[in-house]
Amino acid sequence: MMLEVSLRKNPEYRETKEDLPRYFFEVNLDNVVPSGGASNIAVYWRPNPERHPILKEIYSCEIAGTVLEKGNLSALKKILPDFIEGLVNYKTLPYYYINIFGEIRTPVYLVEKKLQVRFSDGAYFSGLDISSIYKKIIGHFISTRRIKQEEEIELGLLYWKELRLFPFGFSFVDFNEKIFIPIFYKVDGEINLNYDVIGQPSRILPLENIFDLWQEIASSLVTSGIISSLYELRIEGLVKELWERIRSLVNPLDSVLSFYKDGQKIILSIFQTKTKELFCLQEQVRLRLSFGQDIQDLRERLAKGLIKARKIRDVSELVLERMRR
Repeated sequence: MMLEVSLRKNPEYRETKEDLPRYFFEVNLDNVVPSGGASNIAVYWRPNPERHPILKEIYSCEIAGTVLEKGNLSALKKILPDFIEGLVNYKTLPYYYINIFGEIRTPVYLVEKKLQVRFSDGAYFSGLDISSIYKKIIGHFISTRRIKQEEEIELGLLYWKELRLFPFGFSFVDFNEKIFIPIFYKVDGEINLNYDVIGQPSRILPLENIFDLWQEIASSLVTSGIISSLYELRIEGLVKELWERIRSLVNPLDSVLSFYKDGQKIILSIFQTKTKELFCLQEQVRLRLSFGQDIQDLRERLAKGLIKARKIRDVSELVLERMRR
């Protein structure tokens, strides 16, 4: 059955703000996916920057990470149904996408309550949630030498209510790295987080709620006996775009932690949230935020991780010192 697409104006649109959608396509996904629900697809307008005798303006929308563009609304609307239906497999739309740098995105489907993904080399993975297969996927591509490190794989969430691909923002990870809870985000002037649990509606939260979300998830894991302390849970792989916004929400302390590696002094800044939680920032390919009940607890937890990573040999090598302002 062909998808029916309707159009409505965005009442908040202003011509001076091209980052706002001018219209929305409304699509009932129930026609192609059982219980797919309604999807509102943002449609953007911009004048054609190049001189063209016919193509004076461009209308565009993004579907599952692919930008579709046409010179008028009618033409864009016409190609939408076939494109959306082309995403369907196993009688459902993708749940996640996995992108290996330089390669085509690979869809992950939720079929009979299990995630399933098959790659072009024949590798197949399935599991009840993304944490059960994500590390296996990374291990496979490292072992086949298609990537060198985890950051070369990108995970995205397809948000059906907008048919928009939310990129990976960070994950909640425990010290033993048995927990992997990815959090996604989108930018529409403001940044919103998407906390998704299979079988439940996505929760869209403003970025400033990041530490409330950390506490909520950590508390839940403590209650269920999965971790013994809130501070075992850290924020891993935080993209720098998010940190630049978060930075204004926290206060730096005068004290820092430092250690020497290969003769070079490494300084780890300590911050305090508005609810007085302490965390330390570690700069890697992406960023890591490690938490502690107090400075001594934070130091011991960080030292444990640095020893595990073979960056220091003993907790005494991680020194607390006061920075000169």
